[in-house]
Amino acid sequence: GVVHGTLPSPFPVKLANFNTNQINSSIFLSWKTKEETNFSGFEILKSYDSKSFESIGFVSGTGEGNYVFSDNSPKSGNNYYRLKMIDKDGSSEFSKIISQFFRSEFTDFQIFNLSGKRINAEIQKLGASVGRPTKQTQTDKKQELKT
Repeated sequence: GVVHGTLPSPFPVKLANFNTNQINSSIFLSWKTKEETNFSGFEILKSYDSKSFESIGFVSGTGEGNYVFSDNSPKSGNNYYRLKMIDKDGSSEFSKIISQFFRSEFTDFQIFNLSGKRINAEIQKLGASVGRPTKQTQTDKKQELKT
């Protein structure tokens, strides 16, 4: 026979889109569903190599809608994410893998002591005035600079 119309989806959720965006020191994941039927929720999975994933959170299904999740512990470089969509009967399906390159607000650096004298260095996060340290201590000259 001929089937008219659309066949029901074999899985109770249809993912319309799945995106990432870095905002300050976090990566925000956002996604939208087209359809949710008898659906439990989304397990958020993260990887640094796109092969081995670990769970970093769960978002319950709310019906058709928009979802957001914040990864507050990204590492510098590529962070990979995928969603495990879980039905109320326990069956599951995975989304595509997406990646976000995370640019840390901290920069790697090295200190070389060529003077032979003792050097103590204190490094702190940049303050509100971008590019200027909130405190810099230099002990070999016994002076402290504050901005």
